[in-house]
Amino acid sequence: MDMHSKDADLVEMVSGLMKVVAGIEKARRHGDAATLSLLGVLARSGRAKPSALAEELDVHQSTITRQIQALEAVGRVQVEQDPEDRRSCYVSLTEKGVEEVKRLYEVGLSRFALMVEGWSNEDVRSFAGLLNKLVDSQQALHEREKLPAKGSWRRKP
Repeated sequence: MDMHSKDADLVEMVSGLMKVVAGIEKARRHGDAATLSLLGVLARSGRAKPSALAEELDVHQSTITRQIQALEAVGRVQVEQDPEDRRSCYVSLTEKGVEEVKRLYEVGLSRFALMVEGWSNEDVRSFAGLLNKLVDSQQALHEREKLPAKGSWRRKP
């Protein structure tokens, strides 16, 4: 394959990825997807500080605060004061929150199933494998590009 073809293929791949990412970001900012993102992080972590949630989800702290307050009001999360730092708190799922994670997960899987209903099982497996390969490549690149810790005057070669 000549370089021009590879460049054209890369442009096409990036274009498709950007369309998918834009759709996911749009959904994430609205309704169930934003809720699922936050609840999903809590389901994986068990409990977390709001600042860690904001960092994980790459949103402003005020966004997380509003989401937590809304989820607490409907009984899906509980907020507990940090005994070691009374200015801080931990957020965790309630039983109702765990049930909501399961419900939203099922809704999400149903939507993806509809998107790929015309695909063969092999197409789905192949796409899943390629997505995981892309994630691994992204993580490897991130590790190679990591900047030194704050205060360090030396850069990695």
